[in-house]
Amino acid sequence: MTLRFRAARNASDQGGDAGASVAGDAGTAKREQTTFGFDLAAGAEPRLQHVYTGGPAERAGLAAGDVMVAIDGLRATAASIEALREQHAGATLAIHAFRRDDFFTVDLTLAEAPLDTCWLELDEAASAEAKARRDAWLGPGA
Repeated sequence: MTLRFRAARNASDQGGDAGASVAGDAGTAKREQTTFGFDLAAGAEPRLQHVYTGGPAERAGLAAGDVMVAIDGLRATAASIEALREQHAGATLAIHAFRRDDFFTVDLTLAEAPLDTCWLELDEAASAEAKARRDAWLGPGA
């Protein structure tokens, strides 16, 4: 078995398959998305639930509980934010938000999504002994 890593497709991605990313070892898999460094809370308004330490959102000055109202002058929604993950790492976005009753604007620079999701692949180059142990464990043809 070979442990592979890729960037998560979205917040509910539990891994277990190759997904849309190119298979590769940690550090060599193709990153297809960027990260903001935050998770949104459930609900109609785009409220930040988690802001990850050292991530783009924290570096920009955002905090959990902030409500994003616009990105680059366009209304912020969960769908519009998710679509922005396809922009390239290094792109800078103007985030307009409320923290409690205070309106503010920050510049957030997108970063490459971390390779934080994994899956296992069968090692076809495994020795005959290893393949026999694998077949005994998983069943023939696994």
